[in-house]
Amino acid sequence: MTIIYILVAVLFILIVVNLALILLLYSKIANIRQNQAVLNKKFANESVEDLLMKNFERQAELGRDVAKYKNDVFILQEKQRKNFDSVKLVRYSASGDNDAKLSFSLGLTNEAEDGIVLTGLYYRNGVNLYIKHIEEGIPDMELSEEEQKVIIRK
Repeated sequence: MTIIYILVAVLFILIVVNLALILLLYSKIANIRQNQAVLNKKFANESVEDLLMKNFERQAELGRDVAKYKNDVFILQEKQRKNFDSVKLVRYSASGDNDAKLSFSLGLTNEAEDGIVLTGLYYRNGVNLYIKHIEEGIPDMELSEEEQKVIIRK
C-alpha cells in the first residue's frame, strides 16, 4: 500500500511540474503572438522573402555608397596635397640698418613642397615686390636667407 501512495505522490508531483511547464509555454506563445501582431502591423502584407530581398538590396546600395564616399575622400585628399598648408612670414630690414623691419618674405607651400615666395623689399623711395616659384622644394631663382626660412617645412 505504501508503494501505491509513493507512486501517487510522484505522479502528482509530475502533473504539477507539467502544468507549470504548460503555463510557461502558453506565456511564451502569447509573447510570440504579440510580437507577431506588432510585426504584422509594421510590415502589412509583406512576406518575409520580400523583406529580406529589400534588406539585401539596401545593403548593396549602402555598399555602393560607401565605395563612392571612399573614392570622394581619396579625391579630396589628393586635392588637399596640392593646397597650400604652410604659410610663413619673416619681417626684416632690407637696407641692413637697424631701422624698422618693413621688408618681408611670405612663403606658401604644400605637402609636395610646391609653392611661391612673395618678397616685398622696402626702400625709402618705394617697395619692390618679387615672386619666386618653388617646385618640389627647388626654387626657380636663388633665394635669400629670409626667403629660405619661409619655405622650410617643420
